[in-house]
Amino acid sequence: MADKIRFIPDQTDPARLYKLVAGLVVPRPIALTSTVDAQGRANLAPFSWFNAIAADTPHLCLSIGEHPGGRTKDTLANILSTGEFVINAVGESIATRMDACAREYPPDVDEFAATGLTPVPASLVRPPCVAESSAWFECRLVQALPLPRSSYTLVIGEAVAIHVDAGAIDARGRIDMAALRNIGRLAGNAYCRLDQPFSLEHDSFNRYGPHP
Repeated sequence: MADKIRFIPDQTDPARLYKLVAGLVVPRPIALTSTVDAQGRANLAPFSWFNAIAADTPHLCLSIGEHPGGRTKDTLANILSTGEFVINAVGESIATRMDACAREYPPDVDEFAATGLTPVPASLVRPPCVAESSAWFECRLVQALPLPRSSYTLVIGEAVAIHVDAGAIDARGRIDMAALRNIGRLAGNAYCRLDQPFSLEHDSFNRYGPHP
């Protein structure tokens, strides 16, 4: 067994701690999250502290930190104000524009217009969806939980509608990963592709049918 270096969070420089967590918990899916404020102005921002946490009643979560100066991020402010958001999947084709949405725009700037992404109406919630994204989760807020001793808030939403490009669903009704072409976040400026999947046999997955 290789030697390990131990880090105690309370005794570790915050920048170093961030790099440890971001570099070890990989790959992370990316939630390109669209919201609107109380006046209906759209906002679009990516978050990689994100995942699915339930499937029978679909629930998704994302963790949203503060701006460096301590200001609440527009995404969180909008979710708390309206109780709604859309998570748009991020494929290779929109990776550059997703990254541009992470810039420090003022609250009155529409990231759709700034990045050239196309807003289209959602079916059950007010925030728009990203036309160029291959999948959308329309979500309603279930809980926003400020994390203890942290600048992050954990947002849990129920997906009330899920939209998927027809070309990303195969003849058996399963998601075609090669067609979806989603990317994952690594650390720093690094991302990854879903280009070399492999399978492991595991009986507990058979309740949902065999996987490709």
